[in-house]
Amino acid sequence: MKESFFNDDFLYFFKNILDIDLTKDIVFIKDSNLNYIYANELFCNLFNTAPELILGKKDSFFIFNSEILQNCYESDLEAFKSNFSISLEKAFGCNFKVLKVKINLGSFREGILCFAKLN
Repeated sequence: MKESFFNDDFLYFFKNILDIDLTKDIVFIKDSNLNYIYANELFCNLFNTAPELILGKKDSFFIFNSEILQNCYESDLEAFKSNFSISLEKAFGCNFKVLKVKINLGSFREGILCFAKLN
C-alpha cells in the first residue's frame, strides 16, 4: 500500500510534532485481533515480503524469535489498555523507538497504529 493512506494533516502532525518520517520510519496498523491491516514498504522490506502477504496475518507468521514476539504482544496489549504505548525495542539487530496508539477503525472496531524508528 502507498503512504497516501494518510492525508496531508496527518503527515504534517507525524513529521513536525512526532518527528516521524513516513519515508524513513516503519508504519503499520493492526486490528483488535492483532492482525495486520496496513504495512508500509519499509515494514515489508524488513521481512523481505509484499504487503499482501502480511495483511491479515499475526506477528507469529513472520517473527520467530519468542522474546521479540512476546515484546510485540505486550506492547500491543499496553496500547489497547492505555490508549498508547512508547517503548524502546531491540529487534532484528536494530534498536527501535516504538509508538503505538489505539485508533478507531470505524464500524465499532479499534486497532493500533504503530510507528517504529531506528534509534
